[in-house]
Amino acid sequence: MDKKCRKLYNKAIKYYQTGEINKALEICEEALAYSLKNSSILNLKGILLYQKGNLDGAITVWKINKDFNDDGMAKNYLKDTQEDKRRSELYLLGEKRLKDLNIDDAINIFKQCLESDFNSIKVNTALALCYQKKGDFTKCINHMEKVLSLDKKSKIANQIKKELIEVKAYKGSNHKLWIPITSMIILSIIVTITYSFYNGSNINKESSNNSIESLPNNTLENTKDNAKEEVIEKEVIEEENISDVTKKNSINVDKLKEALDKNDLDTIYSELDNVNENDIDNNNKGMYRNAIDILKTTGVEKFYEKAMNEFNLKNYENANIEFQKAYKYCEGSYLKEHIIFYKAVTLENVKNNEDAIKTYDEYYGKYPKGEYADNALYNAAMLTKETNKDKSLYYANKLEDNFPNSIYFNQNILNILNK
Repeated sequence: MDKKCRKLYNKAIKYYQTGEINKALEICEEALAYSLKNSSILNLKGILLYQKGNLDGAITVWKINKDFNDDGMAKNYLKDTQEDKRRSELYLLGEKRLKDLNIDDAINIFKQCLESDFNSIKVNTALALCYQKKGDFTKCINHMEKVLSLDKKSKIANQIKKELIEVKAYKGSNHKLWIPITSMIILSIIVTITYSFYNGSNINKESSNNSIESLPNNTLENTKDNAKEEVIEKEVIEEENISDVTKKNSINVDKLKEALDKNDLDTIYSELDNVNENDIDNNNKGMYRNAIDILKTTGVEKFYEKAMNEFNLKNYENANIEFQKAYKYCEGSYLKEHIIFYKAVTLENVKNNEDAIKTYDEYYGKYPKGEYADNALYNAAMLTKETNKDKSLYYANKLEDNFPNSIYFNQNILNILNK
């Protein structure tokens, strides 16, 4: 290898090692324009194409090196590619499973694809997405980092990284998982909550007396007794109703404190359910806000993780409960898009089609170019094809216009469009 080729080869290797795979390819092209006799550059270019998933391109480059330079390494690479055609088909199947929300199946398929380095950028990206959806951030980060080590400008991997950093699940430069603190420090002062009960409305005695003056004595006594009973009953009912409102809008301080100490997210959720901050005693608003913050961070993640576990087990009723919990506090969360879509799919699986359609509408309204947009349009079109043909046609048209290459733009959609 002459001096110029050696310099270009070293430059390409440097780019490759620092995760700039496209720049490394550009340098390979520059070197090969200078000379095809550089077998090392040819092999490197083949490897770069191979890892990007361009099998035909890699095979062509290695064949050139085999034929032009009689390179033994290129011959070995070509032998190793015989199984990669199958892995290429497996990857496409894995993508379909991922789009169909069969996350565990997709993971098993993508793992088979990892038997070689072929298509490693896309395969590791897909696995990072799968584990992110499952809430397994350790494995998600593992695969995300593998992608970024090869292509540090990968849009999807960087988006995943950004989302993990936002929820403090990834601590930047040291590449370690960081579990958000869920046990909040509670003030050592024991606070108590005072329930204030409304004493009932006053009875207008004067008007009552005027209304009974003309009655006979026995009737008067009976009326007084009845009136007294009615007043007592009214006061009891009012007190019960007000007590119910008080219970509804108050928190059990000791129970909430214990739940916070134990990071018992379900109890925290149930204690805050239907509680309005304006109705909380000032002494307890700090605790209330801490609890809300936990539900919006760790809570959303854990509810989503539980929901996905139930979903993957096809326990849709249980999944629906957990998705509802996650949905209530998901505003501002990186998981919001996933929660809304899976919530819709779960509602569909529990036969609540009306709410499922509304949720698909919500998803598409918020994420018209989102990860599941084509799937949401397809599902909504299929759900409405018998009950609301105009709406079904609307979804089908949107799918055709915006996602003509999607796997969901299939014969079922064409049937709706052609009716």
